[in-house]
Amino acid sequence: MKAFLFWGLIFLILLIVVVSITDDPDSEQRAWVTSDHLNRRSCPSTQCGIVGQFTNQQKVKVYEEKNGWSRVSKYHSASCSNGQSGSISSGNNACSPDNGIEGDNLAEWVSSAYISTRKTEDTLVETRSEKAQKAVDKGKNKKRNLYDNPSKQIAWIGLSKDAVRSRLREPSSATFRNVIFHVYEGRMPMVCGEVNAKNGFGGYTGYQGFIASGDALVFLESELEAGEFVKSWNMICVK
Repeated sequence: MKAFLFWGLIFLILLIVVVSITDDPDSEQRAWVTSDHLNRRSCPSTQCGIVGQFTNQQKVKVYEEKNGWSRVSKYHSASCSNGQSGSISSGNNACSPDNGIEGDNLAEWVSSAYISTRKTEDTLVETRSEKAQKAVDKGKNKKRNLYDNPSKQIAWIGLSKDAVRSRLREPSSATFRNVIFHVYEGRMPMVCGEVNAKNGFGGYTGYQGFIASGDALVFLESELEAGEFVKSWNMICVK
């Protein structure tokens, strides 16, 4: 029964982590530029500053449409200094809401009249460089993991230790050793190690293994049958 519960929780946490990694709040669609030179502006108006230009047949991503304009980028830094944006190459460079800049963030907009969601004859042929870039991007996305950041790993280890302490008779007496951070199957952040703490009589019980994933999943060696814990350890904690 304990083994069934353990693997059920593993599956649930895996689903949560996968969603958090792959979820993207910006939906998008592809489009192609139909003008020789198309200005990218800081807001949906010709009165806004020019960030740069697209060229004819260039492929873009459309995130939002508003009043005949299309947002073709996610929000990014406007590089504001002394009230002026360093991201704007020409025209109005004021760091103000009227120019599409709020809190040092801006997005890039183009006139929807000069982009098309259908490929023209010239864009049907994909160049080798585009194919190569797609392969690179695919590899990057496949390896992408929120917990590659060392600071996130440290924070996750701390959260997992706190969860382990909460399962002990004397949490404040806990000492840890051989603690490792491991991403199980490339997607699920896990923390494995050994913990020792006092029992109800004030004596230390000796080190025992633990497997944790933040505060959502914690198993101590003493809570599972010996063979089941070793099997789980070898599967999850051994890199």
